Amino acid sequence: VTVTAGVTDPADAVAKVGQYVRGVDQYADLKFQFDFDSQFDNFTSFSIDVYIPSSNTYAEGGLTKAIQLWIADASQTQNFWESWVQYDVDAATIVTDEWKTYTFQLEAPTSGSGTPKTRTDLDLVGLVIGGSGHGIDGTFYIRNFEFK
Repeated sequence: VTVTAGVTDPADAVAKVGQYVRGVDQYADLKFQFDFDSQFDNFTSFSIDVYIPSSNTYAEGGLTKAIQLWIADASQTQNFWESWVQYDVDAATIVTDEWKTYTFQLEAPTSGSGTPKTRTDLDLVGLVIGGSGHGIDGTFYIRNFEFK
């Protein structure tokens, strides 16, 4: 995944946003690695604004209109994907060609081990747009990724 900050917003020629290019790696995740384990005691949720262009080529077994975030332990667990807490956006709520804010409650993961509020070993945050397990490229836009 390549993220380029300061590109022109696809919905507002004056604004600047982040461009998320999935790339052709089979498991293309944008990863934020922390130097230390993070505590999420002061947070209840996190959110991100995503713009999914309809101009991408979506197909079964390839690029999908999917958004997933996960939080994991990478410093003590070599296979971090076996330790993550995962949050998936319901595909029925995903829109194209407009911005939408997706909010996740830390205490309500889709799957995984525990929650960020009960674990003390988490040091890696991942964002996946366009699905996993395929080598199809796609361009998306992101802004306002924040923990609250």
